[in-house]
Amino acid sequence: LRWEPPPEETRNGLITGYKIRFKKKTDMRSRTVTTDGNRRLYALVNLEKNTQYQVKIAPINVNGTGPYTNKLRATTFRDDLDESVVPTTPRKLRVTSYATSIRVSWTAPEPESKIMVRGYTLGYGKGIADVYMEVLGPDVNVFTIESLEPNAEYVITVRAYNKKGDGPPKYQTAKTSEAEVVEHLTPMMPPVGLKTIVLSSSTVLLTWTDTSLGSSQRNTDNRFYTVRYTPLQGSGRRNRDVNSTGLNCHIDNLKPYTKYEFSVKVIKGRRQSTWSMSVLNTTEEAGPGSAPRDLTTISIEKNPKAVRLNWQPPITPNGQITGYLIFYTTDPNLEDVDWVVEGVLPGERLTTTIKGLTPDTTYYFKMQTRNSKGYGPISPTVIYKTPKSDGTGGGKINPEYPPDFENQFNTDNFPPKDYFPPVQPEGQEPNKADEGKDKVGGLSTNIIIIIIASVVGAVFCVVIIVVAIVFCRRRDYGERGKRPPQGTQSPSKKPGQKDLKPPDLWIHHDPMELKSLNKPDRSDSMLTMSTLRRNSQDSKSIDDNLPPYRPDIDKSNSDVYYCGEDSFPRRSQGMMRSKPSKLSISVDTQGPQREPVAMVTALPNGMSQDNQSQGHPRPGFPRTQYNMQYSSTPRVNAGDMPQPSS
Repeated sequence: LRWEPPPEETRNGLITGYKIRFKKKTDMRSRTVTTDGNRRLYALVNLEKNTQYQVKIAPINVNGTGPYTNKLRATTFRDDLDESVVPTTPRKLRVTSYATSIRVSWTAPEPESKIMVRGYTLGYGKGIADVYMEVLGPDVNVFTIESLEPNAEYVITVRAYNKKGDGPPKYQTAKTSEAEVVEHLTPMMPPVGLKTIVLSSSTVLLTWTDTSLGSSQRNTDNRFYTVRYTPLQGSGRRNRDVNSTGLNCHIDNLKPYTKYEFSVKVIKGRRQSTWSMSVLNTTEEAGPGSAPRDLTTISIEKNPKAVRLNWQPPITPNGQITGYLIFYTTDPNLEDVDWVVEGVLPGERLTTTIKGLTPDTTYYFKMQTRNSKGYGPISPTVIYKTPKSDGTGGGKINPEYPPDFENQFNTDNFPPKDYFPPVQPEGQEPNKADEGKDKVGGLSTNIIIIIIASVVGAVFCVVIIVVAIVFCRRRDYGERGKRPPQGTQSPSKKPGQKDLKPPDLWIHHDPMELKSLNKPDRSDSMLTMSTLRRNSQDSKSIDDNLPPYRPDIDKSNSDVYYCGEDSFPRRSQGMMRSKPSKLSISVDTQGPQREPVAMVTALPNGMSQDNQSQGHPRPGFPRTQYNMQYSSTPRVNAGDMPQPSS
């Protein structure tokens, strides 16, 4: 090291010594060496090869140690170099010419030569080398020659030197360029009247006036404007520029609820103005962009029914926080609308107490921020278990660990040692005996559980199928019991004839119509009328073949009676229905020559004829129309009529 003492006016007395502090670049602590006040040179020994060191020095007098110099950096050589010969020629000499200067760069001689280099000598001259000389240090590899003549050719040399002398030079020629004509450009006037209009939380409209355009304010000379805006809040205070050819500019992608500084300048060719006066404005608010942070639960001493919550505000509130919403429940699977909600006002509060909890119960807490524009995202859920009634237990639960290990509510929230499986060292095979501990009869526990679950599921399915079959059979037996026996089939139906059940389409009509044919207990009989005398043999046979009286048929729906030899009426199984009025068979008191005659008229398919019909004609299936020749309405039995005397 070589140095000079400080100026006398700053010594404040006699210099008694110098304190030298040095260290390696990678070390944190430095070493100190003290020398005499008469020394101007000192050698640091026992240093490491090819290592960079930092060195500084301070003077000492009777009053103490003065200030240290700036740090100097030096790197030791990789090997001890030879200084008995001059260095070799520098390598890669390059020059870059300008109008009044030349930049020169080079690299050190070949390191394989292992020759000491104490520095470099740079010489240059106009047409002749070494007219001017510059002595440079060993670490300098770039130098700029100033104050040269334009459009002139110079010869440049670079050589290395040591104690033995200068080495051979490296030559290079360079010609400076012509002098540039400096054009004195008059600056333009900056725009005035800059105004900002906030359109939304992320968009601002800027307008201004350019006085150099005149009253027309029209851009006809291809000038453009550069708008600069800078956020005044947050860490990203970086200028951003936007170009515009008009007298207004939309700036998008701004941060909500952030103050910005705006300015504008005009540029025309190589001329430009200074920046205009800046304008400040703040974007509108938006909903919170992040959730509250660091939600924590704290137990309250001697109160197992309450818990204190602390949190930090969100990173991006996007506006003035007006409050917080705290959600808590004992069932985390519920929807957010089903959680209990408590509000916290005002927005500056960062703590609250939840009361009315149940002791020894696990609760789930989360919260969200609110401002004038809406609600933000919900924070992560925090799990907390209230203490028991005696105040023991309880505390925060870490969801990363299972809740059934011992001492789960300790402050460390770590599972016991046997919770984690043992780790096998690398290269060591697992013990076969340990692998069989979790197996039963050669099968693992998981496989046995799967087999049992499959068997139970199969048995359950079989039981369901058997129950369904039994239920269907019982219902089938019930329907068969309601059907009439085969012996009650109407005598008018021929053997093998199918029981046709056309739909009853006679609706909304007054005339008499047959009972519905689709009822199982009335579909097997048909009305049979005889035009013979009642005491004839044919009448007896017909009456004998009629179905028996069915007391289960509603009497209110039966209007036709059959008269047998015993003069007792029997009701027909196939009956007729009359909608608004009932049709009765009556007997008048005329002479014995006239017997009651039932007129049977078959109508063609498609229309029904009735003298008393009040409705519209309707289509239908072939029916039998009964026209009774009795005018009286009382209902009597034909066998009970008295015979008039002749």
